[in-house]
Amino acid sequence: MGMSVGAIEGIDVGEPAVVGRSLSLQWVVVTFMLVEVALLVLCAALPTWYLVAALGLNAPGAYNDGRFQLQLEVAALAAAIYLVAARLWHIYSPSRVLDANPMIRRLFVVLVVTFLSLITIAAATKTTQTYSRLWFFGWASSATVLIVLFRVCGLAWLQRQLQRGACVFRALSVGIAVPAMSTERLLLLTDNRARAIRSSTLRQVEDIASLAEAIRTDDVDQIYITAPWAMMPELGCSLTKLRFLAADIFLCCDDQRVRSEIVDVRQFGNGLALQTAARPIGGWDHVVKRCEDVAIALLVLVLASPMMMLATLTIRLESRGPVLFRQRRKGFNGSVFTLLKFRSMYDKHADPHAARQTCRDDARVTRVGRFLRRWSIDELPQLFNVLEGSMSIIGPRPHALSTSAEGRKLENVVAYYASRHRVKPGMTGWAQVKGLRGEINSVKKLQARVDYDISYIEDWSFWLDIKIIALTFREIFLTRNAY
Repeated sequence: MGMSVGAIEGIDVGEPAVVGRSLSLQWVVVTFMLVEVALLVLCAALPTWYLVAALGLNAPGAYNDGRFQLQLEVAALAAAIYLVAARLWHIYSPSRVLDANPMIRRLFVVLVVTFLSLITIAAATKTTQTYSRLWFFGWASSATVLIVLFRVCGLAWLQRQLQRGACVFRALSVGIAVPAMSTERLLLLTDNRARAIRSSTLRQVEDIASLAEAIRTDDVDQIYITAPWAMMPELGCSLTKLRFLAADIFLCCDDQRVRSEIVDVRQFGNGLALQTAARPIGGWDHVVKRCEDVAIALLVLVLASPMMMLATLTIRLESRGPVLFRQRRKGFNGSVFTLLKFRSMYDKHADPHAARQTCRDDARVTRVGRFLRRWSIDELPQLFNVLEGSMSIIGPRPHALSTSAEGRKLENVVAYYASRHRVKPGMTGWAQVKGLRGEINSVKKLQARVDYDISYIEDWSFWLDIKIIALTFREIFLTRNAY
């Protein structure tokens, strides 16, 4: 069934929406490049002109020695270096030029590279004495300021034009068996660059061919097709009916489950690879976190060594048994490791399998152990777990293998409980500084802990770790949940 006029749900009852003038990214890039290269060259003469005017010298006489010609030659060399660096850093890429902050940072880097290259060339050719340092640094500073200022002002002007109704891309929003993406949402997702001039809702995939005439008539640049995930294979085959048109086509899946589970889509050989999960802390972040763990563990071991020796002595004096308590717990990727703690219970009541959780006024806990647990001193031996690599300073607290909540295994209570194991377990964590220390005596408490742990994994940063460390000290002094 073809698409009738009534099937078009446009802003003006089936007619194309009125949008402001179109902005060409290609001409934006050309304008930026020409003006910025011109500023780079012209700024080479500004210091000389200023000195001549300030000293009251006659301009032609000031240039008789040929220095002005040399300065122009250096400016031409700078322009060539600048364009090469601009190519390497993609600062004149049409697809990226409107990304203000990253492009301005790259522009600044390119300018720094340009002037550092000139200094290097001058030093290598032993011509540094030929040029005035006052002129060179005056040129470098004025060119950098003016070029960056021009780019900032140009991008601000473009953004205002987009907000007033201009567009980079004239778009067609299509929904198949679901509502088409709204104009407001499309503007939000494309940062005001794509404006829907028409919105269509189709009942079946075969109707896609009927869009061709509207695309030609309205001079559409981009097509956004929203459909359920189950329709995607059939839709992909039907799009051959539109690929003869000069328009970008985007398939948008209107499926919450897919949106939450598909992390990335990549070209993989002759096909596509859908990435459904990503290592939460990888690359340089992994190096930073490991360095953080080792540095903090060594520092705390040095500072807390007198306290640890005193704890060892008092445990020995009060009751028989080993000083350290060892318990098997689940760690990174679900692997089992041996966690170390100072023994806080009588040896005959020690519970290495955690068949029964410790509760308030637990008779199994010694007097020394009660003090150690209250101030979290019993956790200090885990610093050796951190140095060994089975634990981290900050992370989800590991639970003993037999720990349960309301008689049920933790994995059976919260469906995504195992997601906590995607990072190394920690001595303290986001849940603990939010007041969730101590016994897990309800499903609600376990759910809250897991939610905080998942939030930490998704939002990890070095500064979040520092914040949790600071809050941990506050929690130690204020909490009443440690027993």
